[in-house]
Amino acid sequence: MDGWRLYTHQDSVAFGAGENTVAAGCLRELPWKGTYERGGTGKVPRNDTLRHYRLTQGAALLAVVSIRYLRMKDRLEVKQLILAPASPPGIEAEVLRFLVAESYRASASLDFEINDDAARDLFKRHLSGVGDDLGPDGRPSAGGLRDLAIQLCGLSIEAKRVVQFLHDSGRISAERICFLVLSGTWPLLSAETILRGTAWPELVFLGGGPCFSEHGTLWAREIGRQTLLAESFDVAVSGSRWREVPSGIVEEWQDRPIAIDVDAEVFGRVVRCAEGAALDLPAKWRTGEAFVSPSGRYKVLVRVRSVNEATFRADIAEAARVVDALGAVVWPADFHSLPSAQQSTLINVARAAHVEILLAPVATSLLTGEAVRRLSYCRMVRG
Repeated sequence: MDGWRLYTHQDSVAFGAGENTVAAGCLRELPWKGTYERGGTGKVPRNDTLRHYRLTQGAALLAVVSIRYLRMKDRLEVKQLILAPASPPGIEAEVLRFLVAESYRASASLDFEINDDAARDLFKRHLSGVGDDLGPDGRPSAGGLRDLAIQLCGLSIEAKRVVQFLHDSGRISAERICFLVLSGTWPLLSAETILRGTAWPELVFLGGGPCFSEHGTLWAREIGRQTLLAESFDVAVSGSRWREVPSGIVEEWQDRPIAIDVDAEVFGRVVRCAEGAALDLPAKWRTGEAFVSPSGRYKVLVRVRSVNEATFRADIAEAARVVDALGAVVWPADFHSLPSAQQSTLINVARAAHVEILLAPVATSLLTGEAVRRLSYCRMVRG
């Protein structure tokens, strides 16, 4: 899916194929207020303006939703929802993820006023999955929406327990964590890494900030850098076509299934390929011939280190100690700043320990800058 974007007068109408007439008839019911993208007024609409968003896949239109933030009631109004006939699986969940994220973005809470029968039925079906229903006034309860948001994130059972504990202890709201996951600030596997692999995950989701000690802010930045390095590995090993599922990322290519899960104990990844297959990575990640595991299982450590031989040797020793099969350690591109002789020595030491060195094509300085940007956004999020 191509994601959500604001609908304009210039956008073509195509629900699936051969059903343009029906779709156009539905869309004429939308009370257009003007265009919001380049080619129109060029202005982003205010939250309290009626906005129309579309979800597409290529040239096909999958869903259209009209929403508006009601300032006096401090909740998000769902004015209209149109789903494509015979829409592919997962579209309803995608619509709900978008609505939950927009509700929190506008009001720092999860609260809806649903004025559309299709949207009302959609909420009822999915709320029943978490043991809740719409109230007498036709609105979902706060607790039901919280449980629904956690379910929509696709977190593992262990990560859900951590989210619930953080919420119950008052350290950070579950709604805030769900928003940061659903909005893509910290994708699913990154959120799993932070929740399951760190002692104070709330510091990362709160962005550190001035209310914490300098040590806490620096710690959040360090965790952010390591998580971003892991993200680059996830994208590289899974290829360009992938989707997120509760247990990790699974490729859509049927001839080469790959699953990635979080190893919280060592802040790394566990990759499962086909039997006898090596990690399929671009050549620029390699430092030599690829290792091949007969079982297709690899444990990968992700580390952002200062550029000196001692820390690199320590990472190799750790990888050799915790890896129960063939494994690897991922470092940033700063490794290339070492003298050639030291690089060769470290590569040979790693191969002798059955550990493959993988080098992400990104420098530590870029990881630091992106971590600071994401943490700054986390601080600005209300709630």
